[in-house]
Amino acid sequence: MKVLADVHVHNFLSNCGRDNTSTAANYVKRYAELGIKILGFANHIWDDRVPGASSWYHKQTLDFSMQIKPMIPKDTLGVKVLVGAETEYCGMSKTLGMSAEGAKELDFLLIPHSHVHMVNFVMEDPAPYAEARLWLKAQLMQINGMTEEQAESWVAPLREPLLRPFLQRPFEDWPAYLADFLVESFDSLMDHPELHKILQATPVSIAHPFQPVGYWQHTEALLGLISDETFARLFKKAADLGVGLEINTHCNNPAMLRMLTIAKDQGCKFTFGSDTHSISGAENIFNVQPAVDALGLTEDDLMDFIK
Repeated sequence: MKVLADVHVHNFLSNCGRDNTSTAANYVKRYAELGIKILGFANHIWDDRVPGASSWYHKQTLDFSMQIKPMIPKDTLGVKVLVGAETEYCGMSKTLGMSAEGAKELDFLLIPHSHVHMVNFVMEDPAPYAEARLWLKAQLMQINGMTEEQAESWVAPLREPLLRPFLQRPFEDWPAYLADFLVESFDSLMDHPELHKILQATPVSIAHPFQPVGYWQHTEALLGLISDETFARLFKKAADLGVGLEINTHCNNPAMLRMLTIAKDQGCKFTFGSDTHSISGAENIFNVQPAVDALGLTEDDLMDFIK
């Protein structure tokens, strides 16, 4: 089966979109040139009906992102254009950034549970890193005379490599920490009552499942720590709900293929996503093809909205 859909595409309306040429019209033109039949825009959205958005999400409301609809050309050159969203699931607080009411405006919804680079918003620091963050904050207040608010704003965005020199005690087991978190966050997302309501309004696929964004180097190790039985239990939940899984450009390795094979065996359906943030990345969708071939997928294995 040939990959003919890409439903994880960001344009300039996403905060992470840095390509000013990434207009809806230019994307349509490029995907028509590539022979892709279904293009799905999935800009980052935090529904303003839901409290708790981070500062990064404040501008990225549903109304703001739906500005893309009138930008889509009338002639889509044979490409079916869908307008969806990539929202957020904060496993640490069990907060889902989209409401069922908001989802009614979307053709589909992608929900990641693995944006673990969003420290203390999606995933909590391990204790030694939380302690290092507090120690550094205190030093900034004492030595540099910063207010608590100033020190907090400086320290809060720091990620693991920058905090490592300030650890007061060692922490080496990132794969196990990430594996435990991703299992728990996926499980709690499947049980989330708002997700169950959203599924009555629009189809849902999990973006980059069990792929720790910002901690990619630990992916293979953490997947190896999650048993076949655990994956089977989680993916049976997803399949029973009708929640799909995304296959993306990071899936062409034995660890991910093992996981996706278990998902397929449990009856999960799939979507395809390049997660491109620029026109130049559109052709990356073809990097999904080796995983599709290795899994032996057919059209029956796809979510209905990308057929």
